[in-house]
Amino acid sequence: MSALSIIIVLLLIGLIFIVAEVLFIPGTTFVGFLGFAMMSVGVWYSFRDFGSVVGLSVAGGSLLLIILTFYVGYKKGVWKLFALGTTNDTRLETNYLEVLEVGLIGKAVSALRPAGTGEFQGKRVEVQTYGELISTDTSIIIVEIKGNEIFVKANA
Repeated sequence: MSALSIIIVLLLIGLIFIVAEVLFIPGTTFVGFLGFAMMSVGVWYSFRDFGSVVGLSVAGGSLLLIILTFYVGYKKGVWKLFALGTTNDTRLETNYLEVLEVGLIGKAVSALRPAGTGEFQGKRVEVQTYGELISTDTSIIIVEIKGNEIFVKANA
């Protein structure tokens, strides 16, 4: 492999690691540091093998490439493809204990795996099963209320 190929590979892999640090594994800094180190070694190789003019050009070009990558990514919204775009706006009732009792029948608003949301008399509450998996829109019945925990099972 020629020196130019090695320099290009180091710069590209370093850029990929830096982008991966920002997008996929933020906060670890190891991958970003590794990417920065690879780009630095690529710039160092260009100084060593081709002289200071080419080395400075590669260093400036690398910096410009990083800036351009992040600018285009943010400007075009590429980063939004990797971000969660939905919000959970479900509201649960907090004064549910006064209307709930053992034997009350309702339905599972979400899948109970084993915890989820149930609806009883028009009120949504957090419920759980004893390990049973219950799918959405299944009829459920309250079998036990223990403090703030409401235990249900499928109503057969």
